[in-house]
Amino acid sequence: MKNSKLKLRITKLDKTVEIQILEQDKRFVCDGGVGLSFRAKNGLLVYSVKHPEIMWNAILLRGENSEKDDIIFRSIFPDNKSRDKFISCLKTALKDWAKNAPEFKKAVKPEKVKPKKGSRIFEV
Repeated sequence: MKNSKLKLRITKLDKTVEIQILEQDKRFVCDGGVGLSFRAKNGLLVYSVKHPEIMWNAILLRGENSEKDDIIFRSIFPDNKSRDKFISCLKTALKDWAKNAPEFKKAVKPEKVKPKKGSRIFEV
């Protein structure tokens, strides 16, 4: 993760997506208060406040509850087509966030995490 701000493991299951944050630039980790947010051009919210989570209109990154940094969070969809559309939307939003969020012009080197076999790694 040379200059990446975020590294995720995205695993597709039947009508489900599982995501785990492997690495995250420490400058975009909320340490209390209102949280940090960025609205991508496609409308998805990239947010850090408490702990990683996925919602229909947002991805919540690592936040003030550091004991939950490595959790695997998931979302269930009515079909695989909806799941794939959401993953595509998520990747587009995260690329927009990595390129345009004002507090992310220079990355801090995060700690390394070894990826699981059979999962795809996505970096922005």
